[in-house]
Amino acid sequence: MNFTMKLAYSQLIVNRRRSTWTLLGIVLSTALIAAVCSLVASGSSAVVTLAGDQAQHGMLFVMLLFPAVIVSAIIIAMSVVVISNSFRASAAERTAQFGILKSTGATKRQISATVIYESVLLSAVGIPVGAVLGLILAYVGVAVANTHLQELESLAHVMIQELTVQVNFVVSLPAVLVSAVMSFGTVLYSAYRPARRAARIPAIDSIRGAGEVQVSAKQVRTSAVVGKLFGFEGVLAAKSLKRSRRNFRASVVALTIAVILFVVANGVMGAVGRLEDMMFGMVDATVIVDYTSAMPWYRDEYGEWSRYIAKPLDSKLASEITERLTEFGGVELFAVGGDMQTYTDASLIVLDTENYARLAEKAGVPPGSNILLNHYAINDRGRVVITEPVVFEGQTVQLVRRRDGDIREIELHGVLTADELPPELFPVNPAASVRYTIVIPYGEMRGFSWMATPGDKYGFMEHARLVMEEFFPGHDEGLYMEQGFSVSVFGTDDFIRVMNLGISVAGVFVFSFTMLLALIGLTSVVGTISANVRLREREFAVLQSIGMTRGGLRRMLDLESVMCSARSLGFGLPVAVLLGYLIHMPIREMFPVPYQFPWQAVLQCVVGVFAITWLTMRLSVRGKIKSSAG
Repeated sequence: MNFTMKLAYSQLIVNRRRSTWTLLGIVLSTALIAAVCSLVASGSSAVVTLAGDQAQHGMLFVMLLFPAVIVSAIIIAMSVVVISNSFRASAAERTAQFGILKSTGATKRQISATVIYESVLLSAVGIPVGAVLGLILAYVGVAVANTHLQELESLAHVMIQELTVQVNFVVSLPAVLVSAVMSFGTVLYSAYRPARRAARIPAIDSIRGAGEVQVSAKQVRTSAVVGKLFGFEGVLAAKSLKRSRRNFRASVVALTIAVILFVVANGVMGAVGRLEDMMFGMVDATVIVDYTSAMPWYRDEYGEWSRYIAKPLDSKLASEITERLTEFGGVELFAVGGDMQTYTDASLIVLDTENYARLAEKAGVPPGSNILLNHYAINDRGRVVITEPVVFEGQTVQLVRRRDGDIREIELHGVLTADELPPELFPVNPAASVRYTIVIPYGEMRGFSWMATPGDKYGFMEHARLVMEEFFPGHDEGLYMEQGFSVSVFGTDDFIRVMNLGISVAGVFVFSFTMLLALIGLTSVVGTISANVRLREREFAVLQSIGMTRGGLRRMLDLESVMCSARSLGFGLPVAVLLGYLIHMPIREMFPVPYQFPWQAVLQCVVGVFAITWLTMRLSVRGKIKSSAG
């Protein structure tokens, strides 16, 4: 071990607290990078299993790799800010020592090498520990994902009868090596700039402690408002922040990034929750019995690809199924069948006999009539806009079939508007091209759904499965496309769970990543404030010698933490709100989900940031002011 490495090692031992926080930052940074690389390796293995060996070179692998690169870039950027600040603080504390070494013949290269060696020694411990921790995090992440995927698989077997998805945890040596190299490069780069700066300071300036803080009178001027609001302590706090701008920059950046990630993640998850309420909040049914025909592709006589309904269900057979389902007793049913946009402008549906009679009575027409549901509900940038597209005069309408352009004429006998419809007839059209819906008494439909609200949910579900097996024997033994249709019985809460599984998995990973990244930032906050307090012990003694009380010093430091927090929030909150709004823009273009300002997340950030900086400052200064008084 050469002299410079011994010197670096001794500094790590002497400044155990700073070394510990720097080491923690390296461990967390390495762990996050290793976790991302391992998750990509495990996901890639799952993609190959599902999509074949060529999937690694296809779009699915790119979809895995692209977000991993973005996430890794964020981690590295945060790590550079945090770790670089730790080594800069180390170099600042040793400025006088460097001056003495220079005056005795030490070269610039040897001075910078002492700081670089600190990073190497810390990396030798932190990177292996971080790599192991990253593998553990990746293993836990895969386990969490598989827990949700197993739930998805069990629910999907009920609904679509075939789905097998699993991610196997893969310990990939290349992934571990890549994460180790990336982490080591990050640490070296973080240490290089402070090392070079320390080497450039002349020996005499280093001995005097100059060079790290060089400001003019103009740079430390403060607003008169600060003095009026916070008094003399506030003026000193503001001057200290301006004079030691480098000391607090990393803390401000770390807290700002954490604020942005937290608020944006909360905003996106809130939008998804409102989407769920929009999709399922209008229907009270607890069980859905569903029949859906397959729509395979075929070439028409002109050689163009088209689709057709393989096994439509006619309303007569649907009525028989309805009667058998109602034999359970104590169950309310709403049955509706649809042609799934067979025609260009309209959608044809049929209802069960009882609900059709109610609808006909409300429209003032006898049974057997065609009833126009005269509503055109579309999403207009997050708002549901409902209009009446047809001027009803009892006319005959012409429907153009999508498949071949054939025209079908239907006479309209009655009309209902959106506010007269039951909630089961969802008022937002599935596509902008479907301008209105016509209820007909009979017809062949691609799909049919029986929405039920039984007293005994699971008893009715078992009864429904037996009924569907009676009408479609062996329907759950073949594949959907091979048998030409699917039959399923499931609870609406199960369907919502399936819809939410991907959201839940994404939410777990997003918030876990945010919290771990915030921990990296927290190491910077704690390390920076602690180092700043150590460097200012002489300043505290001078202030106390001229009459400043301990309470005044604590008030000054409290105000420094408040100002640092306010600066972080001042940068982070506007950016977070703007990013959240921009991310929400494509969501509201697709779904009628209005934007809501993330008040709760903003309030949580304000309280959290102020609490972190204040507590860190108080813990760091404990004992320092007392010793200065002596």
